[in-house]
Amino acid sequence: MAGDDGGGLLQSMVVLLPTGALALIGGAVDYLYALHMGRREWSLVSFTVHLLFAAFIGYLVAMAAIGLGYSAELAGAAAGAGGVGNVKLIDMAVIWWRKRYAHSCE
Repeated sequence: MAGDDGGGLLQSMVVLLPTGALALIGGAVDYLYALHMGRREWSLVSFTVHLLFAAFIGYLVAMAAIGLGYSAELAGAAAGAGGVGNVKLIDMAVIWWRKRYAHSCE
């Protein structure tokens, strides 16, 4: 089966492009809401980094949903939620890490 080395991966990535778009939309909504509420000041660099995190977390969430056997539609919804909650997920991981390993860093 020569010539079929990366076709499956590329096809999977193309299928998941809409979920990535939903993650980006979720990340943009999260950023703009924080901007509106006064918790953040506008910065193009910050906005770009926020969107990159949203896409990454959304992609991971979508892959996990598909790996668990859920439909692509549900994976897209999960990616959007991951895009909205991307910074919160990272903050929760940092809080957990600090609580768990704070005593060993001193």
